[in-house]
Amino acid sequence: MITNILTIYIVYVVIVFAIILRVGHICHNSGNVYLAALMPQDVDFAIMVNKVLLIGYYLMNLGYALLMLKVSDNLYSMSDVVEVLAKKLAIIIMINTAIHYTNLLWMYIYAKSQQNKSSNLNNI
Repeated sequence: MITNILTIYIVYVVIVFAIILRVGHICHNSGNVYLAALMPQDVDFAIMVNKVLLIGYYLMNLGYALLMLKVSDNLYSMSDVVEVLAKKLAIIIMINTAIHYTNLLWMYIYAKSQQNKSSNLNNI
């Protein structure tokens, strides 16, 4: 059995935090452009929404990553360690992907509803 479980925890935390921080940075930068394009009538609101999304992203993902830290499997070899780390990282990445596309969908729906409201007001 692997005796130095602390090494496994450190490797996991470093990898997952690096992924979370990098993806958050990329999505935040791209999100400003995307949200500003969806809400051209209120760019300040779009930037604020993007900041709130980034904070929520960091809090949720870092919290979940720490919850996933517990290793209950018996780790007898390095391949067992790699499998457990890969599984935990894959779960976090898949959840992030699902949340990201859900957020894009909701922002698109919101922008379209705002466009419909403004076009209805213009028709009156």
